[in-house]
Amino acid sequence: MNDHPSARLPADKRHRLFATASGEFAAKGFTRASLNRIISQVKMSKSSFYHYFSSKSDLFRQTMLYAMAPIHDIAITIEFRSGTADEIWQEIADAFARALPVVQDSPLIITAGRMFYRSREDAEGQALTDDFLDQFSTWISGLLKQGQTLGAFRDDLPESLLIDLILSMGMAMDRWILEHWDDLDDAQRMRFSQAGFDLLRRVLAPA
Repeated sequence: MNDHPSARLPADKRHRLFATASGEFAAKGFTRASLNRIISQVKMSKSSFYHYFSSKSDLFRQTMLYAMAPIHDIAITIEFRSGTADEIWQEIADAFARALPVVQDSPLIITAGRMFYRSREDAEGQALTDDFLDQFSTWISGLLKQGQTLGAFRDDLPESLLIDLILSMGMAMDRWILEHWDDLDDAQRMRFSQAGFDLLRRVLAPA
């Protein structure tokens, strides 16, 4: 992200641009989102926009990366080098516990999540979001191998099937919470997130 030309934008303007873009993508999906409307709302000329971004797709990717950076920073701290199964699951639970307050305090993360799922409704948006899912799958694969080596995760099913199960279950839970986010209080959000974690543990527990 720091190597991208948009990192040279003033911090407040960059945040405003990404917040505006995420709202537009969340409301319209990728294909129907208007780049002109986005840059007009942040008072940015087209020539200035193309100085920092190569395309609307580039803006979409950078918006996702910017919004999800705090969650990414928590996720990359999860690493299983040693420990019992209970200790490994406690490490995952601790990461979940650190992530939820970050999400609750960042409206941009919520909007970016909605932007992700809304954009999967059209072919262009699905291709863009598939890139993020592929990266996530690679990360999950690495953790699965580490956890299986230590006996914390089941190894009686093909890795590709386990990854599909994790993604399908996680995305279903994630999408539901995002759709109902404004109707839930903090305690309910915590309860549903904990329920999602419990489901994940049941799926991955050794047979």
